[in-house]
Amino acid sequence: MAEKEKVEILLESGTNEVEMLEFSVFNQYFGVNVSKVKSIVQYDENKLTRLPKSTEGGVETLIDIHNQSIALLDARKILHLAESSIPERQIVILLGFNNISVAILVDSVIGIHRINWSQFIPINESMQSKMGEKVVGTFNPEGHDVVVLDFEKIMVDYFPETNMDVKLHDLPESPNGSIKLDRSKAKIIHVDDSLTIRKVFQRTMIQGGYGDVTAYPDGQDCYDKFKKLNERIKAGETTLHENVQAIIIDIEMPRMDGLTLCRRIREEFGWKDVYILLFSSLIDDQMKAKCESVGASHQIAKPDIAHLADLLDTYFLEYQQQHLSS
Repeated sequence: MAEKEKVEILLESGTNEVEMLEFSVFNQYFGVNVSKVKSIVQYDENKLTRLPKSTEGGVETLIDIHNQSIALLDARKILHLAESSIPERQIVILLGFNNISVAILVDSVIGIHRINWSQFIPINESMQSKMGEKVVGTFNPEGHDVVVLDFEKIMVDYFPETNMDVKLHDLPESPNGSIKLDRSKAKIIHVDDSLTIRKVFQRTMIQGGYGDVTAYPDGQDCYDKFKKLNERIKAGETTLHENVQAIIIDIEMPRMDGLTLCRRIREEFGWKDVYILLFSSLIDDQMKAKCESVGASHQIAKPDIAHLADLLDTYFLEYQQQHLSS
């Protein structure tokens, strides 16, 4: 069996591994999940189209890649790095985020590293804020730190159509009108390493009436809390549904990824009835299969907070009709 096939099978089973593409900008090293990389091409100034600087969202340049005009973002500007000499050979990394493609201009591509998420060191929230919420953590593959960027934050900054601020719809009610959703009774756990996503999700939910939303910055932190909760449940001190009714989990996270967390919740804790929704910046057929294989109830693409909120409303209306109306 080819090595690539082995990697895909391991990832499908939720073994907490990931492949990272390492690239450099001004002798600093950065990383992006290989699953987001569509292609790598040589930079060619002749394939550029300059746009007015007033273009909404801040995109100033398009580049022709595979006969498509793609927004080109300069990593130097994104990261606010000091000016220095431009390397003779620059590389363009074409990234895909569900229905959006974006090209990133970098100095060079170093290579691909297969790592365990436990090797990934998350950035704390205060430091993440100081860095403009563009960095989520680091890993050290070969004696130097590689900084992993929060591309969800970058996409929000440069592409207005990904704006995540939404207003929840009016409270739905059951078909026979016997019950109207009470969002204040829902208990939601949200797990995401992106500070931007956590802020927007919590703000949206609270403004819409979901008053009980607990957030965790990575899968390991959430798993540790769930493990203690499971011990209390087994001891008869509390029940699962008094504490957790729905769990929203990012897939790419430091220390423990979303696939692994979902699999452990289902298999280790035996929480079969809890609604688990996996939220990822890349949902394709292969990722859907991975989500299903670890027991996810549903999976949707980032940053569609509106769709996520509708799914939660639908689930909690049915849940409350079954558990709270009697």
